[in-house]
Amino acid sequence: MPTFNATFLFVLLSFAIFVALMKAIYFDPIMAIKNERERKLTQDEQSAKDFLKQFEKLHSEYQAGIKQARLEAHQLIQQIRQEAKTSAQHLVIHARNDAQRETDRQMADLSIWRENTYGELESERASLTRAVIAKVKTGGKIGSATGS
Repeated sequence: MPTFNATFLFVLLSFAIFVALMKAIYFDPIMAIKNERERKLTQDEQSAKDFLKQFEKLHSEYQAGIKQARLEAHQLIQQIRQEAKTSAQHLVIHARNDAQRETDRQMADLSIWRENTYGELESERASLTRAVIAKVKTGGKIGSATGS
């Protein structure tokens, strides 16, 4: 059986003091730093997950907003095109009506001018006929009656 002497007890006591000092000076601060680092990593990981969820939510809202804006823009363009077509049709109808009124007015003016011209020609014909008859009765030349 082994015998224990004072050296063994001294070495055992020195080792216990050494372990206690190392624990207080070295291991406890290192473990505190390790635990703090793990806590920070866990917290950062959770923050990153939360940020990612928020990003995905905002991104989907952004995409929906873009889609809605495109739809509204398309509808607005269609509405403006329809209004432009309607406006163009009204302008064409108005221009045709104006052109028809102008044509009718000019035709009426032309008809009046034609009637006046026919009236003047009829009166000149009657006057020339009377002059020719008068010259024939007097035996004169027809050419002198017309001024030639």
